[in-house]
Amino acid sequence: MFYQTVDSSSQIGNYISATELLSSLLKIYYGEQDGMLAFDPKIFMEENNFSVGDSSYLQDCDVYSAEDLSHAIARTSRALTFKVIYKLLREIEKNSA
Repeated sequence: MFYQTVDSSSQIGNYISATELLSSLLKIYYGEQDGMLAFDPKIFMEENNFSVGDSSYLQDCDVYSAEDLSHAIARTSRALTFKVIYKLLREIEKNSA
């Protein structure tokens, strides 16, 4: 489990693991052009049912690289992070079948 907390250094490591996984999945699913994700952030927020509060980090995120977006999602909530990871995994599996 990515967010199982044992101590603060473990928590930081788990956060990094979750954001790296999310970043990789975002790159695979949406693709990248010059280090930027090839997608519309508003559609992304709608597809993932972000509330106004959830999307505040995303609205403040000026650069939509996979790394920036994964950190914005992770700062929003753990549940949202795993929801997006799960959705991306399902979509990637569906598209590769």
